[in-house]
This record gives sequence, C-alpha cells and structure tokens, in this order.
Amino acid sequence: MVVVRRAIVGGLGLAACQPILDSPESSDGSTTDASLVSSGVAQTGPATAETGALEGSAVDEGDAASDDAGASFDDGTTPADLPDEDRPGLCDLDPYALDPWDTTAYRTCIRGLADLSVVGEQSGHVGYDAYAQFFTVIAEEDIAWEREILDPYDGTLDDCRLARYGNSGFGSPEQVVWEDAGDVTFVLGGTEVLADESGDPVSVLGYDANPGELGIAPAYLTPHGFVATGDTTEPMDFAEAVVLPERIELLAPSLDGSAVVDTADFVVQWVPGSLGVPFEISVNVAVSGDWDFQLFCRVVDDGEFVVPAELAQQLPRPADARLWLRRADVRVVMSADRGVLVTAAARTEGPLALE
Repeated sequence: MVVVRRAIVGGLGLAACQPILDSPESSDGSTTDASLVSSGVAQTGPATAETGALEGSAVDEGDAASDDAGASFDDGTTPADLPDEDRPGLCDLDPYALDPWDTTAYRTCIRGLADLSVVGEQSGHVGYDAYAQFFTVIAEEDIAWEREILDPYDGTLDDCRLARYGNSGFGSPEQVVWEDAGDVTFVLGGTEVLADESGDPVSVLGYDANPGELGIAPAYLTPHGFVATGDTTEPMDFAEAVVLPERIELLAPSLDGSAVVDTADFVVQWVPGSLGVPFEISVNVAVSGDWDFQLFCRVVDDGEFVVPAELAQQLPRPADARLWLRRADVRVVMSADRGVLVTAAARTEGPLALE
C-alpha cells in the first residue's frame, strides 16, 4: 500500500465551485453488500426512484454559521433541533438521483459526499481528482432557477431529457454547518492519499487531493473510497465503497474538433464497459441571453446510442456545442450517524459542431 501526502492547495467544495445542473433520476435495480450489512454498515446501490431532482444551492451565506456543532442560525435552529430521523429518508432511492451538482444530496439523509474522478483522458490529458465534504443541513430552502423542460426524463435507461436553463435564481439557499472529519485519506486502488483541508467552516469546508499531479495513474476496475479519523463527525471507513470504471474509449464522434453532427446522424459509439453502470451522454449548447440548452441521456453501457432526432433537432443550429460523457459507480454508504454519497467516475468531453 502506497501512502502519499500532497502539498496544501486552496480551493472550495463541490457546492461552491461547480455548475448547478439538473440531473434526471434513473431506476435500474437494487444491490446490497452483505459484508457491509453484517458489520453494521449498509451500502445502497441503484434502486427504483420516482422523485424529481430538487433545485437550489447548498452554499452557506456565512453570516451565522460556525464549525461548532452547537452553532445556531438566523432562526435560532441548531443541529440538535433537526435529528436525522426527521429528515426525508431517501437513502434507499437510486443514488444516481442524488446529484451533488444540483444539491439534491443536501435534501435527504445524506450528510456527506466524496467524488473520485478521472477526467479528459480522451484528449490525452488526464486529470485525477478526489474531493469530499461533510455537513449538517440546518434549514432547507428552495431556489427557483430559470429553466424550461422541453422534454422530460422518464426515469429509465436509454431515455433523454432536453432542457433550457437560465442563469438566474430566486430564493434562499440552504443553511449548512460544515463538519470536521479529522484526517481524511482517499483510497485509490492500491494507493492512499492523505487529503488537504480546503476552505473554512463558514463558506465550505472540504477535503481534496490531486493524485494526477502526484504522478499517480488511475487504477481502473479497483475499489475506491475514503477513511476519516473523525472530529465533529464520527470516524468513517469506506475504503472500498465504489469501483473506478474503465476509462471512456470513444469511437464516434471524434472530440478532436473535427466532428460535425446533424439531426440525422447523431450516433454516439464507444467501447462498452464491464461494470454494468449507466453511461451518461450530455450535449451542452450556450446561446446568447445567458441561456443554455442541455440534452442529457442516461443509457445502457453497451457501446452505442442514437440520440433521438426529435430532441437533437431542437438544439440551436448552427452552434458550437460540448459533448460530455461519463461512466460512474455511485453508491450511498451508511454509518451510524450519516449517509455519504460516494462516486467514482471516468469522464471525458470535447467540442462538437451542430449543423
């Protein structure tokens, strides 16, 4: 087992620095790891879900937050006032519906998340990153983001959703206490990397590492996860929570900038994966007036998907688009005090011309 510690590099958490995008829910079976259950730890794989993704921002405004577990917010509420059993118990739902990018994860029994991703290998550049954060949500508020659903997602594989998004939101964000997990170590196949603490308890307190900058190659098809000594959280040991899927080998269209796609031939082809996890395809088009179109499909990882022409032809044309592809193992792991949403993903993206 190789143990690596990297130099401290500042940065904020997922909720603070990532785009907020709606991700549709899916339903594709349920699995439970018997060894984890017998040890008092439950692990939930994909399960049927019929709930819509909730919108909003989990970024704390910072005027009343504290890293003290007894901190109070504007309305006098403290963490002790909202025990986990009083929250919606959604940990038995499809973990692919608990999307950290649109903060769905913050509206459930989830009180932590970890993301372990390999990005961009299709273009020859490999980014290998790990991030985690732990929290208690004190107040759950809605933000109404500008959006128009042109075609909904029906919750099954091989279906798509087309949406038009604005960049304005109205409402109040969640109020969150960011928790200290002590020493957090990411476990990446046969390598352990001690994370650096980033941010602060008022804005976003997170834990990150960049194995790629350390020269660590992705260990595909091996267990990935994390362990934490605990501080305001309990100690956690989820060293083998997920498996890093194979890298994405795209066959068509090319992402070298030469691909031109029309509504009649929008076919995505790739080398199929072996884990049986969903394959995600997203076409994003930015247009004037601060509106973006997103065509999102979650499909069977069998090597080919024909994007429905009736949806593709609704994208602005001619246009410069970006094609995003992701293969991810997503699980909810449970300890005595919290659920943690853990993701190991291989992703790639590149330019696409629409005509």
